[in-house]
Amino acid sequence: ITSNLKTIRSVPLKLNGKPPKVLEVRGEVFMTKSGFEKLNEKRKAEGEEPFANPRNAAAGSLKMLDPKVVAERPLGVFLYGLGEVSEGVPPTQLKVLDWLEQLGFPTTEMIWTGRMHGDLVAAINELDEVRQELDYETDGAVIKLNQLTLRDQCGATAKAPRWAIAYKYAAEQAETVLRDITIQVGRTGSLTPVAELEPVSVAGSTVSRATLHNEEEIQRKDVRIGDTVVIEKAGEIIPAVVRVVTDKRRKGAKAYVLPKECPECSTVATKLDEDVVWRCANPDCPAQARGRLEHYCARGAMDIEGGGEVLVRQLIERGLADNIGELYKLTLGEVASLERMADKSAQNFLDGLDASKERDLWRLVFGLGILHVGTGVAKALCRRYKDMDQLMDATEEDLVAIDDVGDVIAQSVHQW
Repeated sequence: ITSNLKTIRSVPLKLNGKPPKVLEVRGEVFMTKSGFEKLNEKRKAEGEEPFANPRNAAAGSLKMLDPKVVAERPLGVFLYGLGEVSEGVPPTQLKVLDWLEQLGFPTTEMIWTGRMHGDLVAAINELDEVRQELDYETDGAVIKLNQLTLRDQCGATAKAPRWAIAYKYAAEQAETVLRDITIQVGRTGSLTPVAELEPVSVAGSTVSRATLHNEEEIQRKDVRIGDTVVIEKAGEIIPAVVRVVTDKRRKGAKAYVLPKECPECSTVATKLDEDVVWRCANPDCPAQARGRLEHYCARGAMDIEGGGEVLVRQLIERGLADNIGELYKLTLGEVASLERMADKSAQNFLDGLDASKERDLWRLVFGLGILHVGTGVAKALCRRYKDMDQLMDATEEDLVAIDDVGDVIAQSVHQW
């Protein structure tokens, strides 16, 4: 997304002062609430589907293939952390922020310091009072150790640092009517029920869809089509149905029965006894193929530039690629022939594929989309096995002996 980041007006193309030879900064891109509203008004006027919320709009914008289009989006960025730095790292978080600001980077607007528990509570409460007035969405506060040497002593888990923790505010809730329940097919074939809702404003954005998770969750909450439901944005990001307002249930509302076939390919769904999820058993299902390719290309996996939802959908619809191996057989002419793909963008995607051949093994293992294998498990597997041949020769007994790998994961990897 480097070329897209350069289009954000607050990102300096040249740094002030004398920056180190190597400087990696970390932060978060966001879309302002006011800009989001104007963007959606424009999309509606042009007959396009409006975005669901600022977070999705910002994430989708960064993945676009044309930087000129991204430049028109109301994006901002806050930089607040460091990655690799060749020299001169400040000793504390506060001094890091001051240094980044002096170099010309936009940094976080609201910062509190404290030494005692009461200081943290006061800062969290103060932010809660003013956060709705900010021109961007926020669902909580991040509490960090200020001294960088203490952070080094705390270390990190596979997923998160031990020197920082997020505090999440209570989610805003709203009532609306559940119009329908549709089924979404994931990359592993999971059939996830989705609530189609009467649009309602929650936490500053309009919500028209919410996850229902699985069949058992629907039965537990007794969710029926036509019900009035209470929804919230879990973490104020992902909408979810909290409960049904049974007093408002219409007469004759029937209990929902989850369809036992895939809506994409009509294959009969299956479910293991110990699983709560119904799955499409067809490995060639178009929805699964799209999900697998998108997952493989994602930043957390093989990090292939340009390999987002729009490109993957076109590749599958044109019959150019429906599995990972076929990605590496694509030609410049085939990719450039796709909608919104000029020769330069097509070449960047092919270069990204070529560069992916040098990625760490754990990224490949994670990118393959093996059921139950996340980044932590992939790294654990690759600490034991140094190449794919060794991993493929491993028995279930060998796999179970690895830390972080239990019977279910071992069976999944071995069967794959």
